[in-house]
Amino acid sequence: MPPGLSMPADMTSGPTPPQPSPDLNLPAPAPDLLPVMLTITPQSPEVAIQSTLLLTANLPVTWSTVSGEGIIDDTGLFTAPAKAALVVVRAVSKADPGIVADVTINVQAVLEIVAGGARVGGSADGIGPSARLLGPRSVARDSAGFLYVADTENHTIRRYDPITKLVSTLAGVAGQAGAVDGVGQAARLSRPWGLAYDGADALYVADRGNGLIRKITLSTATVKTIAGVPGTRGSKDGPLAAATFAQPSGLLYRSQMLWVSDSENGNLRVIDLATGTVSTAAGVAGDRNVVNGKLADARFVTPTDLGFTASGVAVLDGSTVRLVDLINGAVATLDDNLEPLSDSVFSLTADGANQLYVCDSSGLRHLVLNGGWSYTVSSTCGNGPLLVPDGIVDLPGNSLRLITFATGATTTLAGLVDPPILDGTGAAARFASPGPVWFDGDHGLYVGDSCTVRHVDLTTGKTVTIVGTPGSMRAQDGPFDKATFWGIQSIATVGSSLLVADDDDLRRIDVAGRQVVTLAHYSETAYVESLATDGTRLWTNMTYQQLVDEVLLDPVSFHPFAGALDQGGLVDDVGDRARFYDPFSLAYTDGGLFVLDTVNRAVRRIDVVTAAVTTVATNVDLLGRIAARDHRVVVSSFSPNAFRIIDLVAGTMINPLPVAPYGAPQPGMLSHAHLGSPDGVAILPTGDIIIADRGYSYPPELNPSRAGERVILRLRGL
Repeated sequence: MPPGLSMPADMTSGPTPPQPSPDLNLPAPAPDLLPVMLTITPQSPEVAIQSTLLLTANLPVTWSTVSGEGIIDDTGLFTAPAKAALVVVRAVSKADPGIVADVTINVQAVLEIVAGGARVGGSADGIGPSARLLGPRSVARDSAGFLYVADTENHTIRRYDPITKLVSTLAGVAGQAGAVDGVGQAARLSRPWGLAYDGADALYVADRGNGLIRKITLSTATVKTIAGVPGTRGSKDGPLAAATFAQPSGLLYRSQMLWVSDSENGNLRVIDLATGTVSTAAGVAGDRNVVNGKLADARFVTPTDLGFTASGVAVLDGSTVRLVDLINGAVATLDDNLEPLSDSVFSLTADGANQLYVCDSSGLRHLVLNGGWSYTVSSTCGNGPLLVPDGIVDLPGNSLRLITFATGATTTLAGLVDPPILDGTGAAARFASPGPVWFDGDHGLYVGDSCTVRHVDLTTGKTVTIVGTPGSMRAQDGPFDKATFWGIQSIATVGSSLLVADDDDLRRIDVAGRQVVTLAHYSETAYVESLATDGTRLWTNMTYQQLVDEVLLDPVSFHPFAGALDQGGLVDDVGDRARFYDPFSLAYTDGGLFVLDTVNRAVRRIDVVTAAVTTVATNVDLLGRIAARDHRVVVSSFSPNAFRIIDLVAGTMINPLPVAPYGAPQPGMLSHAHLGSPDGVAILPTGDIIIADRGYSYPPELNPSRAGERVILRLRGL
């Protein structure tokens, strides 16, 4: 068994995130094997008399139509009658006429939703559950007991009356982002994040989308910019009117001082309202890292939520809690000595003394700083927790909720909580975070979705959860009603076995016997992202060991198949003489194992008989999942969000669908469809392509409970 692998022993350890590769020599760029990369951009708002597409290439080309009912001009603008079907378009390099690419465009190609729909969100004012929120991020409470919500994706500030239960819009207009001072609905904000109340009549807002700090006078609903320069991002300290912010997120107020976490800059800023100046308290703009020590030496990655403690400020930095000790002038990472908090915290608040409340994978936890103990207040929690006299107010999903300390009861004050997942048919199903997909060989798909394995029937559109608990983030074997998962990276079927790469475990799901068994446990350096099979043989990647292994089952054993341990590079050869550099995703078809070789920006093919490795495509600058069938290889990328189809026969790579940042996928004809945040991908025997789309391509520090369509898509006819 190669280094980094062991059979299961202690399954209580936490998930192991991917670690950076060892310091290997970066290979020279590969020659461009697919010199023409074409991008198709929809131009039609809807399909009417004709379809219009804009084709662009990565080098100057001359366009022409080879066959079919379609016309393309010198700029690459392609038009065809809506009734047209297949049109072949040719691109010829102007510099080298020997470089020719023919691309077949199916005007009738369509992107459709198979399963899943929008989460419960909106912008309506109303009483309690009749009101709607959209991606709310933080809560503040004034001295009269009114609650204020930063309704982030609506670009508004909402107010909740605890007596009448009425939710109203205090400032901004839903769906209209901007940076306009004014009164009530005349004002405009952009993705407001943190809120801080001054104890009198002012509510301060971290206007994250604009890079500004705004002040709302509550008695008049007047919005005024007090710090930052509209339209300018930066890290400049100094007078309020000249200071700049990159991405202000968390806010705290105390004694005429506003603390601001500037996430994109990776530092903590302080606004002195008495003197009208901005200064940097800790961290260095642009130097984003985890460094503890003296304030001047400390570094942060992505600071967001803030909370006052007895000695300073608690900071949520990415998913880790850091403590800024202002008495001793130092920064440290919190470890409560009971359960590691790193890798799972997504929001926090503090009581100004010794009590800290954090939301992590186990729910809402109450920690006593320096006390060495903690307990779980609630098994669920959301964004923006805020201490109120009788408990905690938070924002799970698109709702405002109260957790009462005395009874442990939870009460939804406003909005509706969408279940993390929901079985159903078609749009009635709900997905939390659909990732890997695997065609079951019949008429369905297995989908890894937020620590669960689900099945989608492609004929009926019915989605059923097979096993797992949403958000469980722990590995437990046993019967289906007890089994849990950390985070499913890949799914494959070998014979009658349904196998999953579950973070750092290889596990078998016995659907008939309703049991889950861990077959092998991976170490930190052998992080596995992908499984591939020809139906009888199984392969897996050891991404950061630069290996592709073959896995034998019953009993389980691992055997290096291609690449050499910790030897990164770009070398086409046989077996251990070949070199990869972070092989991230695998797919099998027609005697070949295809590898997304991320650092090399290449797609490689391993002959499964001879273990000979060849490079089949270069300039594939993507990190994501790969699928293969016949002569096509599809890459669905989440870093950056992108989608590519490689035709190994035609020698082309096309980008057939744009990705809309911070948007939901748009189904429809090729002339106006787009993706949201593509992840898992599979190619069906019909040639149709399945895409798991996570909806909003949210920044990683956001809690992914915000609204958006998370769906399973089917691209037909391309």
